[in-house]
Amino acid sequence: MHTIPLVATVLLISFTLQTLWLLRRAKATPVAKQTVPEHKPLPISVLIPSYNEGKVLGATVNAVMRSKGVCIAQVICIDNGSTDDTQDVVLALQRQYGEVIHYVAEASGGKASALNHGLSLVSSAAYAGIDADTQILPDTLHNLAQAFSIPGTDAVSGHLIAGGSVSGEGLVYVGQMLEYAATNNVARRALAPLHLLLVIPGSIGLFSTQAVRGIGGYSESTLAEDRDLTLELLFAGHRLEHAPDAWALTEVPDTLHSLFKQRVRWSTGKFQIMLKHRKRLFGGSNRNRTIVLYGFINDLLIPLTCLPVSLVLLLYGFIGLASPNCSLWPGIYLTAVLANILAGYAYTHWAWRVEVAGRTARGLNSPSADFRAGWLIDLIEYLAAWCGMCRALSKHSHTWGKLNRRADVALPLDTTSSQHPADISDTKQ
Repeated sequence: MHTIPLVATVLLISFTLQTLWLLRRAKATPVAKQTVPEHKPLPISVLIPSYNEGKVLGATVNAVMRSKGVCIAQVICIDNGSTDDTQDVVLALQRQYGEVIHYVAEASGGKASALNHGLSLVSSAAYAGIDADTQILPDTLHNLAQAFSIPGTDAVSGHLIAGGSVSGEGLVYVGQMLEYAATNNVARRALAPLHLLLVIPGSIGLFSTQAVRGIGGYSESTLAEDRDLTLELLFAGHRLEHAPDAWALTEVPDTLHSLFKQRVRWSTGKFQIMLKHRKRLFGGSNRNRTIVLYGFINDLLIPLTCLPVSLVLLLYGFIGLASPNCSLWPGIYLTAVLANILAGYAYTHWAWRVEVAGRTARGLNSPSADFRAGWLIDLIEYLAAWCGMCRALSKHSHTWGKLNRRADVALPLDTTSSQHPADISDTKQ
C-alpha cells in the first residue's frame, strides 16, 4: 500500500461523509413557514448596484415594485460608471414610480464601492440587496421580512435560482440549475440552524442597516463582497437566517467561457477572504475558528483536491486490479470513488425533487434535469479554483468581471400582471 492513495482515500471518504451528513441534516430540517406574528409592513430600502445594466435593470425594479406585504422606503440604483443607457432607464423608472426611485452616479470603483455608497443613503432599519440581473416574486421581500422578524436576526438569505431559458450550451444552464437547487435545498437548509451560513448572496438578501454599518459596510479588498460581509456579520456575533420561500431568479452564464469567467472571479474572492481571515484559525473564539475552518474545507480544500484525488484513486485502483499480485486495496480505492459519485447523485437528486415542487407551486417551469451536467460544473469549479488561487496570491487588482446580459429571466405571468403594487413608505430610520 502506498501513502498517496491512502491519503487520497481518507480525503475522499471525508468529502463523501460530509455530503451525506448535509443531506441527512437537510432532510431532518423541516421547512415550515415562519409563524412570527404579523405586524405592520416592514419598511425596506432596496440597493441595486449597476454597471452597464440598462438591458435588465428595468425589469428588476418593476419586480421590486410589485412586492406585497412590505413598504418600499427607497429603491436606490447605484450607477457605478456605466457607459450604456442605465441612467436613462432609471430616469424612466422615476417618472413611472416617483421619488421612491433614487439614482446615484459614481465613478467606477467596483461593486462593493457601489453598495457602500448606497448603504450611506439608506433611510430604513432594514435594506435588501438585489443584483440588477435578478428578479423577485411578489412575496419574496415579505418572506424575507418574516424571517427577519425573528428576535435577534440581523440578516436573511433568500432562495436564489437559475432564471432564464435553456440557451447556448444547454448543459451549462442545467448544471447551474441543479447546483443552485442543491445549495438552497441542502446546504443552506442544513447549515443555517448551525450558524454556518457562510454567504448571503448579493443577489437576494435582507440586512439590518445598523448591523452592516456597525461592521464597516462592505469590504472593497475582495471580489466576494457578499461572502466577506456574511463572515464579518458572523464574526461579530450576529444571527443569520435562511428564508427558503423567498425566491429570486437570477440570470446565469449560458456558455462555458462566461461560466468559467464567473467562477474564476468567485474563486478568487473566496481565496482572498481565506487569506484575509486566516489568522482567525489560530486565535479568537471557538465559534469563529469553526466558521473559518469550515470555509477553508469547503471553499479551498474540496474544490482544489476532490477531482485529482478521485483520479489518483481510479489510477491506482485499475492498475492494482491489473496486477498479478492484486490485493484488497484497489477495490477499496474504486469503492471510495463510486461512493462519492453516488452520494453526490443522491444529494443533487433529492435537492432537485424539492426544487421542482417549489417551482411548480410558483408557476415556474422545471426543465429536464440531466445529472451529468453536474460533472461539468464540478470540472469548471476545479479549474476555476486553481486559477482563482493563483490570482488571489498574485494580488493584482480586479474589476467587476462583467458578463454580457441576455435579459431572458421571465417571471410567471400571474406575477408580472399583479394588481397589488408595493406600498410606498416615507418612513425614516
